Amino acid sequence: MGASRPFADRRTAPSHCETMSYRIPLFPLPSAVLFPRTHMALHIFEPRYRLMMEEVMSGTKRLGFAQLREGYEEDYFGSPPIHRTFTSCRVLDAENLHDGKWNIIIEGVERVALVREHQTEPFRIAEVVPVHDHFRKSDLAEIRSLASQIAQAAEQLGEKLPGSPGPMSNLQNVLQHPSIICDVVTGAFVRDPYARQSILDEVDLRRRLQLLRIQLLTLAGDLREDGVEIDLFLSE
Repeated sequence: MGASRPFADRRTAPSHCETMSYRIPLFPLPSAVLFPRTHMALHIFEPRYRLMMEEVMSGTKRLGFAQLREGYEEDYFGSPPIHRTFTSCRVLDAENLHDGKWNIIIEGVERVALVREHQTEPFRIAEVVPVHDHFRKSDLAEIRSLASQIAQAAEQLGEKLPGSPGPMSNLQNVLQHPSIICDVVTGAFVRDPYARQSILDEVDLRRRLQLLRIQLLTLAGDLREDGVEIDLFLSE
């Protein structure tokens, strides 16, 4: 994973209405949230999404990965509501199986917000705009401190948590920007899909990091109850 540019004041980032929209095929799933710079393996078996994959692979190899809202079951084969903030992804690897199904690996590229849907048959098309984090200059010191603490906590959790992605050393120097640290650490350690969605939705960078800190503290508490010795450097 390459180094990014040093953290800078991005209060001038364009708002949704100032940013050019684009269209991507929409792949919604229940209880699943992907973050930028993280990966997920998927098995595509529904006929409509097999056709979607044919279009994706013959074009930009991009799709929108969105979480379905509660109550989707009543209209699952139609167009049930999705959470309006989700992730635009690229297909890193794809295997088209003999029966028309697909095994794919996707990588999150950027958070996006739904502008509108363009219903097509048999799958959905989303028009989206990028979502950018915002912050006040007065919050910079706290943001940097939170990002540093979270990077250290991720390294500790990577060593202690069963089934974790393994040690995540030197995150602060490798990833640098607090937004990226937040995405990668949330993707690795926050399991609850609605906690993940709340962090994905939030555009105030300080608040995003605070939400993640709460989740990491909860995780450390659960580990201690299971007999794992861990004391995260995360101030309350």
